[in-house]
Amino acid sequence: MKEKNFPDEAIDMLLAKIQSGPVSKTRTRYVKANVDSTLIEMEVAEEGSLRLDAFDAESILLKQNELYFMTPSGNYDSLLRSPSKVFNPSGRQPVFFNYTCREYISTDSSCTIWVAEELPSCINPGIRIGNIKGAVLFYEMKSIDATLVRCGISKMTRVDTKN
Repeated sequence: MKEKNFPDEAIDMLLAKIQSGPVSKTRTRYVKANVDSTLIEMEVAEEGSLRLDAFDAESILLKQNELYFMTPSGNYDSLLRSPSKVFNPSGRQPVFFNYTCREYISTDSSCTIWVAEELPSCINPGIRIGNIKGAVLFYEMKSIDATLVRCGISKMTRVDTKN
């Protein structure tokens, strides 16, 4: 940063922020999977001192392979304007929750997803997957600034809404 002539004050503030706590954090996402859309709500309480999220929203809607975030007015606006990633199977098939998953890696190597093809595609913690069919149980995504986001389903509960 000094080579790029950043002000010493800015460098000192950044170092103080980094030293004030861990540079990683954990947030909980609650996924409510419906037939035509999926609502992902994120826990507001955070651990860590730096905000390293790919998403700043507290609520995300996944509908027809598009991600939308909730605005302060309560509406959903398009969050991702970039094209969907293209995924290729890696050949690995780990087991999560007693479901054999296929591992897929994006063609740009920035994202890995684990998909249980026997579960519906509406089960997804918040990532666009193009034409891949099945539930995304886990994903890892590296952003341009080298931030690593790991997200996965830790518990699944079926709620019967017929009553």
